[in-house]
Amino acid sequence: MHTGKHYPVLVVGGGIVGLTASLALSHHGVPSLLVEAHPGTHDHPRARSLNARAMEIYRELGVADAVREAGAPLARAEGLHRGSDLATALADVPRRPEPGDRPESIFAPAAMARWSPTTGRRATLDAVEPVLLAAARRQPAEIRFGTLRTGLRHGDDHLAVDLTDVATGVTETVTADYLIAADGAGGALRHELGVSSTYGTSHGHQLNILFRADLEQFVRGREFSVVLIARAGVRGMLTAIDARTRWAFHLRYDPAVESPADYPPERCEQILRDVLGVPGAEPEVVSVLPWEARERTLDRLRAGRVFFAGDAAHQMPPAGARGASTGIADVHNLVWKLGAVLGGRADETLLDTYQDERHPPPSTPSPPPAPTPGP
Repeated sequence: MHTGKHYPVLVVGGGIVGLTASLALSHHGVPSLLVEAHPGTHDHPRARSLNARAMEIYRELGVADAVREAGAPLARAEGLHRGSDLATALADVPRRPEPGDRPESIFAPAAMARWSPTTGRRATLDAVEPVLLAAARRQPAEIRFGTLRTGLRHGDDHLAVDLTDVATGVTETVTADYLIAADGAGGALRHELGVSSTYGTSHGHQLNILFRADLEQFVRGREFSVVLIARAGVRGMLTAIDARTRWAFHLRYDPAVESPADYPPERCEQILRDVLGVPGAEPEVVSVLPWEARERTLDRLRAGRVFFAGDAAHQMPPAGARGASTGIADVHNLVWKLGAVLGGRADETLLDTYQDERHPPPSTPSPPPAPTPGP
């Protein structure tokens, strides 16, 4: 069914990057439609930190305070530890006596005040995305969850996009001037449009096991961010989600000899008991998300009227917690340029600077210095 409805910008993907794009488009007065195949925001935490630049952008968009509040449960979760299990790793860690005491970190105001009016924030995406969705729905933008993009065709001066309602199977076609592909690392658009990627190192396959376990009393006063676990047959990373009852363990596995199917909930729960080493702790698996920590960058961030952002444009390993923050900066860079072009304040060439400013330079050796002229 062709409705004939037209949108200046269509956003594909309702994760943190797509929702930020929707908010930014409304901020710049650009009408838009966001579509997301899932019925709601993701329940799995995934990323857990936003850097200062991301929070500056949210300050501009008027949602920084709400995002900061969403991350409140992780405010005291600091520090990286190592051990064969959690109990061993924290055995010699002194408890902080006062609730307000916390170690200095890259998120602390004292460390950032001379550079920025705001600071980074630990916050999981399952807590942040509903905040952004609620804010985006208060804006003029149209947002449709449970809607799958099933087709795309380039016209001379527009895109024709097929959208299918997941529940009913009804398909309609809308048009758009531009499309932001924020459909994640597994998104199909880059493959459909034949955009190649440059791959770097793979840092291994992991199962992100989200689980519940009441550890509030055990970790009180020594709330941690990460514990690296190494024990016989088990290597991985234990992370705090709310530093009370919700946690995630990133279990490394070798896809050459096993698969996620080899880790049913019962086996995961036994592994988690060993990883915790806390008497009486009974972990309950909530969900398991397989993922690969790899390096990948699209060779071009634009394909005609389509622009790629976030994990659709570039994947990176979790060290430094840069993935979500980089995607937020992507759309912040792109959206004002789309607004200027659509508003007639700039010509189409401005959009080419998105590639120049958001794509890493080629890693080629520097040419040798020119010889010094003789006397």
